[in-house]
Amino acid sequence: MHWCWWHVILEVHLSDLSELADRYTSALRDYLARAEEAALHQAYEIGRKANTLGVGVLDIASLHHNALVDAVLHVQTPEEAASVAGHAANFFLEALSPFEMAQRGFRENTAQMRYLKFALEGANDGIWDVDLITGDVQLSPRGCEMLGYRPEEFRTDIETWNQMVHPDDLPATQAVLEDHLAGRTPLFSIEQRLRTKSGNGSGCWRAAKCPKLTETANPSA
Repeated sequence: MHWCWWHVILEVHLSDLSELADRYTSALRDYLARAEEAALHQAYEIGRKANTLGVGVLDIASLHHNALVDAVLHVQTPEEAASVAGHAANFFLEALSPFEMAQRGFRENTAQMRYLKFALEGANDGIWDVDLITGDVQLSPRGCEMLGYRPEEFRTDIETWNQMVHPDDLPATQAVLEDHLAGRTPLFSIEQRLRTKSGNGSGCWRAAKCPKLTETANPSA
């Protein structure tokens, strides 16, 4: 059994960042005016949206700085300035909480991947990893060995991989992938016969299987 993870790289467009900046400034202004829980919750929602879009913590810090400068322009007394600073700090921490949760999840997933790696190595299986956006293909050392390659000589691109797949298996692979990306199937599962480096006949094809895509992978996003 061979596992495959498909990664998606999300790019943040300037329009998305501009929209977040406007939302952040408006929500912070609202929270400073009312200091209500509902207004503070907007910080969390903005942070969650930013994390989904792939906006970094430094970008959020920049948004906060600009919004805080805008708020400070209306301050008239030292006491008011201290109040604004305290409430703004709470707002900023709330906006960062989704990032902390994502980091915690990343650490947990990393540990799970480490255990899975040990299990796969113990099972003597090869691992192949395809990036749907860039077309890059990564094959584990054991996978290279199974196909007759040294790791340094295996070409890491999707075109090379497709040339290794038995022609009769390509249409079914494409159909199953399209069904999964369209949301018609919960799992991506397919078997492919792969040609070895020295093989030139049907007897030199090996089976590969990709039982599922990770939940976080969404190439159609």
